[in-house]
Amino acid sequence: MSEPGLWTLNIVGQGWAGPPVFVLICSAKDLTTLTRTGLATCDLSNFQMGMPSGGDFDLSFEANVPEQGICIGAGDQGQAETGGACISIGATNSTVPTTSPQAVPVACASATAPITYTATADGTEVVWEFEEEPELSKMYLRTRPTGVSFDDHRNHHNGGFGLLWYQQVEVPISNNGSYQAELPSLQGPRATVDVDLVTIHPGGTECESRMFSDFEYPPLTSAQQNLSIPDGITVDLSRYTDLEVPAPTVEALVHAFASYNGRHINGAEEPDYSVWKIEDNKTIRDYSPKLRYFLFGSEIEIGNWWAVAQMMELVAAIAPHLDPRFATSIDEVNFPELLPLCEPWMIVGVEPHGRQSKLQQPCQRDGNGAYFSDGTARSGAGNPNYSKSRGFTYHNKFVIEESDMNRSDLGWVRNMTVGQEINNPCCTINFHETAHALGVDHNACGHSSMSFWEAQNTSYMTKPWNEDDLAGMAIHLDPRTTHGMSIEEAASALGIPKDARYQELVEKPWRACGNQDSGWDTFAERLYELHISTEGVETNHPTNRDKVTWSY
Repeated sequence: MSEPGLWTLNIVGQGWAGPPVFVLICSAKDLTTLTRTGLATCDLSNFQMGMPSGGDFDLSFEANVPEQGICIGAGDQGQAETGGACISIGATNSTVPTTSPQAVPVACASATAPITYTATADGTEVVWEFEEEPELSKMYLRTRPTGVSFDDHRNHHNGGFGLLWYQQVEVPISNNGSYQAELPSLQGPRATVDVDLVTIHPGGTECESRMFSDFEYPPLTSAQQNLSIPDGITVDLSRYTDLEVPAPTVEALVHAFASYNGRHINGAEEPDYSVWKIEDNKTIRDYSPKLRYFLFGSEIEIGNWWAVAQMMELVAAIAPHLDPRFATSIDEVNFPELLPLCEPWMIVGVEPHGRQSKLQQPCQRDGNGAYFSDGTARSGAGNPNYSKSRGFTYHNKFVIEESDMNRSDLGWVRNMTVGQEINNPCCTINFHETAHALGVDHNACGHSSMSFWEAQNTSYMTKPWNEDDLAGMAIHLDPRTTHGMSIEEAASALGIPKDARYQELVEKPWRACGNQDSGWDTFAERLYELHISTEGVETNHPTNRDKVTWSY
C-alpha cells in the first residue's frame, strides 16, 4: 500500500479443498512471524468467510491498514489448510533492516585465549571488530536458511528456495581487527537466514560462530523482482498446434498409474516384473495453479533453459489450460528448477530428520541425483504460499576435492580426479524430474525419460519425453481428472471401460509400454528431433529408436 488508512482488500484463494475458509486480520507484520505464531496474532472475533467453488474463492472487504502494516491469514475450521499474505506501507521504499551491536564468542579448540567480536549489520553490509586480532589464515561469511530445525532440509517452508541460500563469501584478512563485508546475494524471494562467521586458524582448525539468527534480507525492489530468460531462448506455443492430442486410452491410463522400482536394465534384458505395479496409494497428480517455470542457481547451463522451453511447448499442447510460461517476476514463480553447487560445509553435521533418507539433506556429495518435491504444495509443510505452488525440482552437483579422493562411497565415479564435476548431464534428467511433477513415475519402457532401461553398452542416453511419457502425463493433466483420484475414478471420469483389457494391463502394466495411441509417436518424434538439434544438450543419442515392448 502507498499509505496507511482504510483500504478495500480483494482476497483471492485458489486450490482449497472445500468451504468454508475463514479470512482473518492479523497483527503480524511478515509471513515469517505469521507462519511461526499461527492464529496468535489474529483477531478471531472479526473474520470474513470465503466459500470456495471448485477450490477457488474471491471476496472483498474494508480494513484499516496501519503504518506498520498487517497480515491476512486464511484457514479452514480445523486449520488443515492454511495460507497467508502480508501488506506493508510504501514497500518499494522500505527501511533497510539493521541490527544492534552484539558480542559473539568464538569457541574454538585451537584458540589459546578467548576470542570475541562485536558485529552489526546495515542492510546486507556487515561490520565486525575483534576485541583482539586473532591469528587467522582465512575467514568466511556463511548463510543458511532459517528454520531447518523444525522443517525438513528440503526447505518446504520457504518454497524450496532455501536450497539456494547456503552461500559463503571469503573475507580478506586485515591486520587491524576490523572488518566489513557484503553478505552473499541470494536468489528467490526475500530470505531469512542464519549468518555465521567462519575463522580458520593456524593448523587448519575451522571455527564457526553464529553472527546473526533469523536475519532478514532487505525487501526486493521492483527491479529485483523482475526475471528474464537468456537472450535467444524462445518458447513456441504453436509448435504442435497442427497435431491432434489423442483421446485417452486404457494403455495411457495404466501407464499413468504404474511404477517400476526394480534394477536398471540394458538392451533386451528383461525387467523385474514383480516390482512393476500400480501401488495402492498412487493417485492423479494435478495441481491447479497455472504453470510458471523459472531456473535458479549457480550451475545453470544453456541446455537447461532449452529443455524447459521444449517441455512447456508440449504442456501447452496437452494441457492448454495450464498456460505454461517462464515467470517474469519472483512472485509469479510456482515451479522453480533449482541448480546449486553442493559444497562440503553445507552438509557437515546435518543429519536427516527422523527416519528420512540422506536425500532430505540440503544436498548430497556422494551421487549425481535429482528429485521432484511437492512438499511446497502441501498445506502441512509450512509454506504459506502452498496453494499457489506446483512443487520444485532440484538437480545435485558437486566437485571432487582432495579430501574426497580416498572415499569408498565414490568408487562408482570413473577416473576420479580433483576438480571433476559430478552431476547428471543435461538434459534427460530435466525431462525426467518434470515428468514426475506432471504425474508419471519410474518405468522400464524403452526410450522413456522415466525409464530404468538404456540401450546396450550405453549410459546417460538421450531420452526426452517419449510417447509413453506423453500419454501418461496427458491422463494426469486432463481436465476431467482431478488431484487425488484413484485409477478406478480416473477411468470412470475419462470413459475408459474396466473390461478385460483394463484388467490385463492393471495386472501386467508393462504391456502398456510402446502400445500408446500412434498419435503420441508424432509428438514424441518431433520433440526428439528438436531436442538433439539444440545447443547444450547431451550427445549420447541412441543408434535406433525402435520400440521396446515386454510381452510377458
